[in-house]
Amino acid sequence: MRFVAILNAGRAWIEGESVDGQDRSVMLAHLQAMRRRYDEGTVLFGGPFRTGDGGIVLLEAPSRLDAKTVLESDPAVGAGVLDYTLFEVRPYFDVIAGEAWLSKT
Repeated sequence: MRFVAILNAGRAWIEGESVDGQDRSVMLAHLQAMRRRYDEGTVLFGGPFRTGDGGIVLLEAPSRLDAKTVLESDPAVGAGVLDYTLFEVRPYFDVIAGEAWLSKT
C-alpha cells in the first residue's frame, strides 16, 4: 500500500526559521532515519518543499498502522520539530510499480 505523509512544523519548530534553522542534531537524526527507511524500501520519495514550509514522504507499507509507526519513530516527529498528516493513496499512475490507468473506451 502507498501512503503520502505531508510533514509540517511541530510544536517544537522554531518559529520564523526554515528547516535549516532547526535543531541540527534532530534534523540529522531525521535524515538518517529516512535514509534507513529508504534503504529498506519503505521510503520511496521524500524531501522538504522548496518554500521551506514543510515536506513530503511517499511510503510503501503493509498497512496504515505500519506507515504511522514509521513516522512516529522518526526522531524529528518524536522531538516535536515535525508533525505530519498521513494519507493512503490509490495510485492510478505509478512508475515505481509499472502501473498506469488505461481507458477502457
